[in-house]
Amino acid sequence: VIDVKLGDFLNIICPKFSQVSNINNPIAEYHAIYQVSKQEFDECKIRNIEQKQPILKCDRPSENVKYTLYISKFSPVPDAIEFLPGQNYYFICKNT
Repeated sequence: VIDVKLGDFLNIICPKFSQVSNINNPIAEYHAIYQVSKQEFDECKIRNIEQKQPILKCDRPSENVKYTLYISKFSPVPDAIEFLPGQNYYFICKNT
């Protein structure tokens, strides 16, 4: 659980690996983070995943990658999450 307020920034840092994986040496990890319902979060299962778009992807394991979510009621970016005060939001990270 992370408590945030409107105007806060939430940084998500992707794992970085010094070597890129291959079939014989699968060391890198690839992740996608999805916004989900409370039920999906509680069950740790994403329903109809093929119909959902991840909010971010960690798909460059050899690079330093940081995403920043701005906790705001409005976003100039299409399809960005708009946060409302007093609401709970749920996310699941899935290996890809």
